Amino acid sequence: MLKLILILNKKNYIHLFRPLWRRNPAGQPLCNACGLFLKLHGVVRPLSLKTDIIKKRNR
Repeated sequence: MLKLILILNKKNYIHLFRPLWRRNPAGQPLCNACGLFLKLHGVVRPLSLKTDIIKKRNR
């Protein structure tokens, strides 16, 4: 059974169970989406990109 993990990050939004976690340059944990955005753009992922909808992949 998967446990629901609630993490409140500095931007005050809640990540509900992300399967992969990354670390920022300061060593603090980030969800996968935030970590990849930071790596690609060099800035923290804006709150406006947050979504509560989980999209199903067609495979």
